[in-house]
Amino acid sequence: MDTSVPEVSDVEACETLREGATCEIVPCAEALQSMAVFAAIVDARSFSVAAQTLGITASAASGCISRLEARLCVKLLKRRPLELTPAGELFHRHCRRILRDVAEAHAAIETPAHAPA
Repeated sequence: MDTSVPEVSDVEACETLREGATCEIVPCAEALQSMAVFAAIVDARSFSVAAQTLGITASAASGCISRLEARLCVKLLKRRPLELTPAGELFHRHCRRILRDVAEAHAAIETPAHAPA
């Protein structure tokens, strides 16, 4: 049984949203990675500083944000000078909370009481 999600282009996803349907399903790991890159860029106020911190190129960070914006069908950042849009401000607050919750969940199960026997 094939359980894979069919590929949907960003343009098709935006058109689907405009028609009132939901956007494409993004794998959880990819969504979290995009959120982490976005939050790092906002926190550092710089693509290059965030990229260096994350161990990726500034070009990779920029591409990640472009894909994220295309999937969400909204601009999150103004590039020059680097500023959050209103949607970016809202998304950043949610990203910080989600990333904090994920870190806390990992920490909770990494305690000695939950270590493999």
